Amino acid sequence: MDVSNKNNDIILKYMSGAFKDSTLDFYGLDLPKIKGVVPTELPVLEVTDEMMDYVFELEDNTYLHLEFQTTTKSDDLARFLLYDARLYKKDKSKIKTVVIYSGDIERADDWLEIGSITYKVNNTYRSKAASSQYSVVSIQNNNALQKAV
Repeated sequence: MDVSNKNNDIILKYMSGAFKDSTLDFYGLDLPKIKGVVPTELPVLEVTDEMMDYVFELEDNTYLHLEFQTTTKSDDLARFLLYDARLYKKDKSKIKTVVIYSGDIERADDWLEIGSITYKVNNTYRSKAASSQYSVVSIQNNNALQKAV
């Protein structure tokens, strides 16, 4: 007889679904009553080439993820969270995300709270006037930004 190495997990999942009315008490969770069981299989088939704008490895072995935005959309933070989650899963390094807004954007959401996950980014705003004070230095100078004189 084959016994799964995840037998304890399988039994607890089954019991939680079968005895949903007493599951919260069993685990000592003080939450609202369970309304229903939601399917846990989330099939994913993605064939996309989504790219973050820039990711830099810093000297402290963390990552700096930069996103450049000229618009604000309701799903931006969820998209950045997904980028960071995928990057973390790949390399297990801490990530600091900075969203740089340009144009006329003066305010944008900087956090997303979805239950047990709270995602926070740092926003910075570069108005058209402020952005024009900087010029890109040649590639030979490592693409550094230099204040225009």
